[in-house]
Amino acid sequence: MLREFVTVHRPIEPGGETRIGAGCLLMVGAHVAHDCRVGDRVVLTNAAQLGGHVEVGDDAVIGGLAGVHQFVRIGRGAMVAAHAMVRKDILPFSLAAGQPARHQRLNTVGLRRRGVPAAARRALEAAFRACRAGRRPEADGTVPEVAALLAFLSAPSRRGLAGFARPGARVQAD
Repeated sequence: MLREFVTVHRPIEPGGETRIGAGCLLMVGAHVAHDCRVGDRVVLTNAAQLGGHVEVGDDAVIGGLAGVHQFVRIGRGAMVAAHAMVRKDILPFSLAAGQPARHQRLNTVGLRRRGVPAAARRALEAAFRACRAGRRPEADGTVPEVAALLAFLSAPSRRGLAGFARPGARVQAD
């Protein structure tokens, strides 16, 4: 569903594609620039802005007034907080906030709402901790969410991965 004053740009190259998946909600003033690929069931809240060539995975949520730099990838099930300035890739199933945006923790609320079992959430938490520590997570063939995280990390990136907030740190509002 597209709400008031949403803008979606067509691709800039012949044969290119700007794609918005099924079941998305683009709220008032959201902007999707040229050549973006937005997955299914994505929510762009009020005035969220995607630069050109951005990729947003299924079930992601981009908070109000968040800005996403061109060529950034936002993983499946990620939550980008309001007012975030996203300059680098955001991991699947994570919560990112700040200026610049940093990974805060897993998007546990989103995982629960989608019915991801507790065992899978624990495995995903271990994988997230490994990423935070600068290690590559171990493959777990029984947890599709961990496999999705590993696939995201293995895919090419033009912007690199966003940093991590210190454990226990909170983003402060002014």
